[in-house]
Order: sequence, then C-alpha cells, then structure tokens
Amino acid sequence: MLWAEADDPDVVAVKQALRSRRRVIPDGIVARCTEVAADVPADLLFQLPVAAVCHRQFFAENPVDSAYLEELVAVVVAGVAARFPAP
Repeated sequence: MLWAEADDPDVVAVKQALRSRRRVIPDGIVARCTEVAADVPADLLFQLPVAAVCHRQFFAENPVDSAYLEELVAVVVAGVAARFPAP
C-alpha cells in the first residue's frame, strides 16, 4: 500500500509520522550492541532484521517466533561485526 498509494496525502502523513520516530530505535540498538564498532550505520543494523521479518511474515507467510528472531539477530550481528568489528 505504501508504494501503490505513495502520493496519497494520508499515506504521506503516516510515513512522515513513522519516520519522525524511526531514528531513536536504531540508535538505541546500536548503542547497546557491543559486538560491533560504534561507527556501524545504525540504519543498516536496524533495516536488515526488519526487512527479514517483514519478508518472512508477509511474503513467505511463515511464523516469526522467538527461535527465528534469536537466529536472525545472531546472523545479522555476526555479519555486521565481520564488516564493522569492535575495536
């Protein structure tokens, strides 16, 4: 819907409201993640699991349970840590 109705004023308002709060969450996650360097792009660390969860839930129609989330976070953190290692 966000793509199909991207120019609709109501959809634009919803997207703007979501974006205004969106920075706080990734920055807080990165600040608590000691496995990666402090200069890792917060958006990257946040978008990877969010995209995977959205795909799993909406497109693949598979459950998003605790086991999946734990594995996903472990894989994302390991991958990002390999690219942006902690000092």
